[in-house]
Amino acid sequence: MFLRLSPGENALGWNRAHCDAELEAIAADLRARIGLEPELQDLGAPDPVVILPEGFTSVYDTTNPDFGPAGGYTPPIPTIYLPANTDPATIAQHRNTTPTVTPPATEPQEHTITTPIPADADITPYWEAVEHHLGDQAPEILNPPATDEEITELETTLGLTLPTQLRASLTRHNGMATYPEDNFPGEILLSCTEIIDQYETWQDVFEDLHEDTAEFNLSGDTGLTLPGFWNPGWIPITDDGTGNAYVTDTTPGPNGTTGQIISITTVGTDQGVIYPNLATLLNHYVHGE
Repeated sequence: MFLRLSPGENALGWNRAHCDAELEAIAADLRARIGLEPELQDLGAPDPVVILPEGFTSVYDTTNPDFGPAGGYTPPIPTIYLPANTDPATIAQHRNTTPTVTPPATEPQEHTITTPIPADADITPYWEAVEHHLGDQAPEILNPPATDEEITELETTLGLTLPTQLRASLTRHNGMATYPEDNFPGEILLSCTEIIDQYETWQDVFEDLHEDTAEFNLSGDTGLTLPGFWNPGWIPITDDGTGNAYVTDTTPGPNGTTGQIISITTVGTDQGVIYPNLATLLNHYVHGE
């Protein structure tokens, strides 16, 4: 005879409610036999042992192919089914030895972050944090690594040596293919080819500026940057499509640092230096710090 855990009636004419009532009665009887007090009946964890009703030998319903073990139900822990006449000692033994499921290990979400982040810091953990933050979207948003040839062409065309963190960043991800759903600082990271295009565009804009404007210093009298609305030592790294960009500085002022990130724009007021380096920008995106 078999127990069919389905909304209909089984061969004995029992529906689910009847089966549940019968199982509860058997469970109560078993608790009484082993001396388990009522207030201790709820132990806060699934019972690995299930006692079948009198006369039942399985939870499989072989008369209906749509219903497998327990009507398709998967127990939360490994479960053993015992006949109703099983003696309490055997039941207790199974209950104590039945293994429980060990939750699968999850990848660590914490990353080793040093703040303030130095300009020569390894950018790898910061990129790992970004990739983890993006999750399943990462392959769609982040481009594959830039090749050595692409980076060489970038440095040759610009006539500049890339800051350490920018070079390492491009060798991990050659910019972004699309905008992240949440706000990324500067909107989107540029690829090697896009950096060249943006650099040449800013150079053209600078050449058309009046000399007075060219002498404007974004950092005021702080000495963080050299004078100029645009400096040939700045490498564009982001673009928002509306005339705003972040650049990394290879020719900082006397009080600035190589690799510092500067916000520039064709309209409004420039923000000047906003991040000490690219790793800090990535860290700010993930952690908001």
